Amino acid sequence: RQQCRDKYPEEYKLYHSPDIDYAMPEGESVRQQLERLVECLEELADKHGGERLVAVSHGGSIGTFLRHVLGIPHDTPL
Repeated sequence: RQQCRDKYPEEYKLYHSPDIDYAMPEGESVRQQLERLVECLEELADKHGGERLVAVSHGGSIGTFLRHVLGIPHDTPL
């Protein structure tokens, strides 16, 4: 973390800001990540209606989705 903060201070600050539309160079914003995640989950739900599924992801995506579903502001720590 410290190395990133030292080498890219402005990008580091923006990445940790509440701006869900900020995307690191060649990356995606939190909003883009959420849209991609919701689209994927909706597709799975459509294909497997009534079935029980397990979706596995990393903590960043899970936290973003939980904040969205529960109406918690993006910058609130979980």
